[in-house]
Amino acid sequence: MAEKTTSDQATMYKNNSKPQFVHGKQVVDRLLKPKAGQVILDLGCGTGELTMCIASQVGERGRVVGVDPDTARLKLAREEAQRRGLGNIAFFEGSAAEAPSHGPYDSMFSNLAAHWIPDDDWRADTGYLAACLKPGGHFAFSVLSDTSDFHKAYFKLVTGGDVASVLAWRLRPEEFYKDCFLSAGLLVELAYTQEVLSTKFANMDKYFDFIKAYTDGRVDPSQVSQKAIDELFREAGIDANAEYCSRPLYAVLVARKQAE
Repeated sequence: MAEKTTSDQATMYKNNSKPQFVHGKQVVDRLLKPKAGQVILDLGCGTGELTMCIASQVGERGRVVGVDPDTARLKLAREEAQRRGLGNIAFFEGSAAEAPSHGPYDSMFSNLAAHWIPDDDWRADTGYLAACLKPGGHFAFSVLSDTSDFHKAYFKLVTGGDVASVLAWRLRPEEFYKDCFLSAGLLVELAYTQEVLSTKFANMDKYFDFIKAYTDGRVDPSQVSQKAIDELFREAGIDANAEYCSRPLYAVLVARKQAE
């Protein structure tokens, strides 16, 4: 993340993060497939909802390490883990460079986090991660690859810029991540990009709340007139009161460290 969030911003994010959770849970169940007794890394864990989901699957003999750069989100994650009585989970502030000191890991997971990380940093990060992944272990990985045309038009209307300039996102194709994993010595077993249809919102107000939350308040519809918003809806053929699917593109990869 480019900037650390406040406590209120972290809470707003947590309360509006269901779309990320729904997609991430699919990646956990279908590709990560945690097993009892495993040690698993969750890179970019945020407020920890998926980290805790993984912790419940590895059981008391297992352990899950959540790493994230944001202090306020980690505070919420630790509080919730304590409330649930999860003693097999630990959260640490930092980046992928923090991961080796808490490993090695049987497998790794990251959901919709790497697009915050600059190209050269991510190349270095894959090296750190490969080094602390056990032989035969795998990394189930999902990242935002692109956004919808409406999303781009909304950002332009509200901020005058795009996601790259406003949030410092790096919207990269799956080939970039595949090359990084291969360069780090990992075998890429699966790589595809999908238009995600599970990111549904009851109406456009809910969608705007979601965007406001994940941008920590930097993209807020109150920054422009309702007339301008209505015109955007008209041009896109959108009913503001109907259910809306945001249709982002996610790149999903599974990389494995060769067994000895």
